[in-house]
Amino acid sequence: MDGSTKLLAGLALFVWGAAGYLYATKDDSPTPDASAAPAASSAAPTSAPASTPATPSPTTAPSASSSAGTQEDPQACIVRHLPTATFAKKQIPLGFVCEQPDPHRGATELKSRIVKAGMGDVTEGMRFWAGLGWYEMAAFSVLRAHCCASRPPLKYRFPLACPIDQALRDLEAAAEKRDAAATKKALDDYRARAICLDRVGQAGSLGQATPPGAGRKHVEKLVER
Repeated sequence: MDGSTKLLAGLALFVWGAAGYLYATKDDSPTPDASAAPAASSAAPTSAPASTPATPSPTTAPSASSSAGTQEDPQACIVRHLPTATFAKKQIPLGFVCEQPDPHRGATELKSRIVKAGMGDVTEGMRFWAGLGWYEMAAFSVLRAHCCASRPPLKYRFPLACPIDQALRDLEAAAEKRDAAATKKALDDYRARAICLDRVGQAGSLGQATPPGAGRKHVEKLVER
């Protein structure tokens, strides 16, 4: 092979390699034809100058799923907040969480559905709920705050000596905003009113027989989800 032939062969290999690199790294989005640009500018001298900002394409707008106002489906949201596999064996409708204004009835019904979903087995969801104790209503309130775009205000079905439902409404507002300081205050108020109800003998009407215990830590984890 003479010198000119070697030179041509080397040049061909270089061109092939460069073409392969450009193909592998090229942007998939369509690019304007550079050869057509001069013709377009000469044919339309009245067009906007190159420095004029282009109008954003509709496809660059934020998707609905990334919008701050987007609300996740309540069923999927509640399932996601509870321990994994709570509803793996049986899917149970949970939309009532967004419709029930009575925190005790709502929490009791949710506990019942978690048990039914276990189909005879003890699930992590059942263990989680059993550990709440006095804080069942607080957990119910947090689920409403995170998963329900609209919901009636929480209110117990008859007046209580210590208005624990007000503490729940405060907790719901704090959890919705994910305000850590307001959440702590609402949980402190909730505990104080739970102790008050236990002392005046109204704890039994809420299904509780002992003062509030360690269930608060479960609610705090729920608020973070």
